[in-house]
Parts: sequence; structure tokens; C-alpha cells
Amino acid sequence: MRKLFSKLANGANRMLGLVGIDLYEIWRRRFPLCKYRRAAKRAKAEGREGLSVVFDIASPFSLSQVGRDFIDRLLLVRLPFSILDIRLPFTSEPQIPEADLARYRPLCTDSIEYPLAIQFAAGDPIVNRRHPVVFTPFWEFQSGLFEDRPHFFDGTRGAIVFSKFCFDYFRANAPEGYPIWQLLYPLNLNPEILERDEMRRRFGIPSECFAVFFNFDIRSGYDRKNPEGAMEAFALAFSNEPNVRFVLKVSSADADSAKMTALGEKAKYLGIAERLVLVTDNLARREMLSLIASCDVYLSLHRGEGLGLGMLEAMSVGVPVIATDYGGNTDFCKEETAFLVPCHLVKPQTTFPLYKHVREWAEPEVGVAAERLKALFSDSTLREAKVLAARSFVERQYGTEAFGAKICSCIKDATH
Repeated sequence: MRKLFSKLANGANRMLGLVGIDLYEIWRRRFPLCKYRRAAKRAKAEGREGLSVVFDIASPFSLSQVGRDFIDRLLLVRLPFSILDIRLPFTSEPQIPEADLARYRPLCTDSIEYPLAIQFAAGDPIVNRRHPVVFTPFWEFQSGLFEDRPHFFDGTRGAIVFSKFCFDYFRANAPEGYPIWQLLYPLNLNPEILERDEMRRRFGIPSECFAVFFNFDIRSGYDRKNPEGAMEAFALAFSNEPNVRFVLKVSSADADSAKMTALGEKAKYLGIAERLVLVTDNLARREMLSLIASCDVYLSLHRGEGLGLGMLEAMSVGVPVIATDYGGNTDFCKEETAFLVPCHLVKPQTTFPLYKHVREWAEPEVGVAAERLKALFSDSTLREAKVLAARSFVERQYGTEAFGAKICSCIKDATH
């Protein structure tokens, strides 16, 4: 039935596209709002203290992962909540394994259970007069968003962000008096990790090799994530070292075959194709964290990040981080916790539509990143010292008690 519906919908969309109508885009924008309005009519929220969390529980996009992590932390701090799942019906199969979704489905309802509704979604915020939404925007730069979306905040109750970088940008551009709260990221501090040797065997990473890791979603802005810059640093650091591997995990690889081809061509040009381990599998959360933990260093030469979850996760599982000194990751990537790569701000060179108004982004110094890699490769004591400092920082800053205090304060402010 799903395949038949998809074929019919695609056919209809192609026909309407000839006259400039994108049926899918209209449906994508309207469906979450319609579902929220129906849920609001069934609302049981009056006089109840808690959270109604609104998101697509099966989406692979980063904001839905934030929503799933948020739910896991709410369970720990024992705050009452419910979930309204706004997944589009009859769309492609979920890319999140069912094992990761099973614990969320029983918590879903068809009504707004609590007066404070928080939306985690990559699309536009839901605007509803009866039960206005607090939403969770991310942005990776200090320009570019509001030129394209001047009415970004209209009709919402407030915004929650998870980094100072995002807070500063949204606070500077939001209307006077519009509430913006900065919360701690709901990081899982005690993930279940599979054995290092097991993960290495599974993905063909030799047990004795020094492994450099990076992961990204190919739909998140290829040029911004800068995987080619990371490969350049790897090639520069290890031009004559056969006992190393660059492990690159690419999510949604089938969404852009041209970019995947470009990655392969870049690896060949740099002479590292034989040392590149490319992972495109859809991994469960436990598997993803285990893959990170099986490597020796996490390398991110991004040009912009709203948070930088991969880097934060690497710290939580004991992997040292080398990262561009720019973006939301600077909340936790500091001199004592990570190896920072200096950068300079330049005009972006990208065709990614979302970034057409961005005035500048970071260009990391690849040579410095290569020096950081060589230092970590040759000095295990240096790696261990940075891992201990990072873990200590993460446990202090992102603990359950601190998160609980922050979210309770947010609820109080938003409902009074």
C-alpha cells in the first residue's frame, strides 16, 4: 500500500510541478499543523504541569535525534510528558532502527496532554493560537537565516536552544521581549557500548590500526561539514603511514550520489582510497556510539555548527576530539577538553540553498589539524590526558541534575 501510494503521489506531483505546484511540499508543511490542531482540540492540558513533546520520532534528521535524547533525559529526571508524533504518513520507510523507536511509541498520544508544547522538527514551527508552541531552532552561522525568513518567530511562544552560539544569534535577531532559553544538551552520559574489537571486525578496521573518525549526514550541507577538508588533513598527516585508517560514516548516502562520487574521487586524488573505511549503514544508536568509541580520534573540520553533537558524543565515550574553533561546539571544545583548529572567516563557496544569504563561515587551517593528528598518533599519554579532561567536563556540565534544574526553570518561565 505504501509503495502504491508513493507512486500515485509522485505521479501527481510531477504533473502539478509542470504548473509550478509542489504537492508534496504543501502536504509536508500542512500535515504537522493539521495534526497538532486536532490534538489541541482533544487537549487535556488545563491545570497539568509537564511537557507535550512534538516531533517526528522516526526521522533521521538531527533535530529529531535531539527530541529522542530529550525524551530519554525527561525519563531520568521524572518530569511528566507525552509525545505527539507528527511523522508524515505513507512516506519512505524510517531510517531509524525499530529497536531505537520501540520505547517512544507507547508514550505517543493523540492529544495535547500538557500546556507547554515543545517542537523538535527540521521544518517550520507549528503556529497555533490555542496551544502555541515553543520550538527548538538550530543555525550554524551568525548570518543568513533571517534574510530568508524574516517572520521566523511569528506565532510561537518562545525558542529553546542548546548552545551559546545559537543563543547569541537568535537573541540578537528576535523581537524585543521574545523569550529564548538556553538548555543543556540532553546527552546520554552512560551509553551501552559494544566491544571495540567487535565493531572493528564488523567494519573492516584492522585492530592494530590508528583510526580517525568523522560522521555527517549528506543532506546537512556537504560543504559546511567539510569531509574533504578532514580527508586532506588525514592525507597530510599520514602520507607515509600505512597503519592508519580514516573511518567516514555517511548518513543518507543514497540522497546524493554526486557527492558520494566526489568523496571517492577526493580519496583517490589524495592517495588514501585504500585507507578509507566508508560506512553508509543505518546504525542503531548503540551501534553508532560504539563505532565512534572503537576509533582513536574524532576529527571535525566543519565550517559551521549549531551544536556539534558528534563531537560531544565522542567526548562522552572517551575519544579525543580535534575540531574547528568555531560554532556551537565551542561550548565544550575548549583548550582543556579538545584540540582546537584555528580558522579564519571567509565568504562561503557553496550552492546549498539554505546558505545563500550567509555572509561568512569558518575556514579551518588544515595544516594545523594535520599536526594535531600526528601528535595524537605518536603520543598515547597526550590522548589519555585529553580524554580524562573531556569526560570530567562533560559529566559536570551535562549531568542529569543540571539538566533537570534548567528544564524546570524553563517550564516555569514559559507557563507563567
